[in-house]
Amino acid sequence: MFIIPAIDLKEGRLVRLVQGEAARETRYAVEPQDALAGYLKAGATRIHVVDLDGAFQGERINAGPIQAIITASSVPVQVGGGIRDMESLAETIAWGADRAIIGTAAVDNPQFVADACDSFPGKIAVGVDVRDDFVAVHGWTQKSKFRVKEFVRLMEAAGVNVFVFTDVSRDGTLEGPNLRAIDDFLSVSRSEVVASGGVGNIGHVKELLTRQKDGVLGVIVGKALYDGRISLDELI
Repeated sequence: MFIIPAIDLKEGRLVRLVQGEAARETRYAVEPQDALAGYLKAGATRIHVVDLDGAFQGERINAGPIQAIITASSVPVQVGGGIRDMESLAETIAWGADRAIIGTAAVDNPQFVADACDSFPGKIAVGVDVRDDFVAVHGWTQKSKFRVKEFVRLMEAAGVNVFVFTDVSRDGTLEGPNLRAIDDFLSVSRSEVVASGGVGNIGHVKELLTRQKDGVLGVIVGKALYDGRISLDELI
């Protein structure tokens, strides 16, 4: 299983939101590049980068910092936030991203996902951000018309084989992942799943490890690392 440390960017700075709400932001003094260096030193094998401004505004805002992270990283980097069309997708891959995560655009235009999977095989994941069993979009600010089960089937038909699953209600809370929601998702999905949201201690990671056989490919850890509640050395 991959333990995937997160670098969430807002206005070029390292931040963390609670339940996806921009008003509940914690900004950290550490520079994104320094966070990356620490993660690599601790043995991270993959990095998760999100352009939060891009997720809210629908266009790439933190291009410079993201490119710098990819260039400096000695391990694969997956990137999400603001990837809404083939141009921004191709740009992300051209920067050297190992995987591009499509969120809102997958809901708004499923054909875009099918085209993306055809154009960049092995490079596409779809973010499934969930509120009350509905897929959330536009930086988690709105519920879409899709329930999770319906959306997963639609995306797998389009060629998706990796999902990033986030229960928005748990993200940034440190209260633990929503295991029931994750189990429900695994029962529907035939694909590999990266779990995100709520990890606050090593026990939470161990709970997800037991689901590796069911398709959990990895777990994204953010706030717990930023706040020093757990160290990456302990997790890897």
